[in-house]
Amino acid sequence: MRMNLENRNWNRPLRAVGRLSRRGFTLMEILVVMAIIVVLAGLGSVAFMNELERSKEKSAAINSTTIKTAVMSYKTNTGDWPGSLQELVPSYLEKAETLMDPWGQQFQFQVTEDENNRTCYVWTTTKAGKPLGNAPK
Repeated sequence: MRMNLENRNWNRPLRAVGRLSRRGFTLMEILVVMAIIVVLAGLGSVAFMNELERSKEKSAAINSTTIKTAVMSYKTNTGDWPGSLQELVPSYLEKAETLMDPWGQQFQFQVTEDENNRTCYVWTTTKAGKPLGNAPK
């Protein structure tokens, strides 16, 4: 059997067979990719929110220590404990915002005195109720 090569158009590319001849993606392929993207975005947002909460907790702990240091300085300089945390601004704390925790609540302040010991407590609580700082027991 002989092939007639004279009638063949050599400038025309050969047509691919089967799946390779299609262009673009099927609806199912697009939906699968979209589902994967949604799952990854969901996991990423959960991880981001957890990190954000941890950073708020660290910030609250640092501010608690800063406020306690300011209270102790006030006691050293005046010989008395402050009546409220607002008395620390601006002499001992630069900004009144330092008195607020990352969740928008004011830090708690308590002084306990007995015969042998005087203790200053400065603390706040997370949204979940976990105490941060130097909370009384």
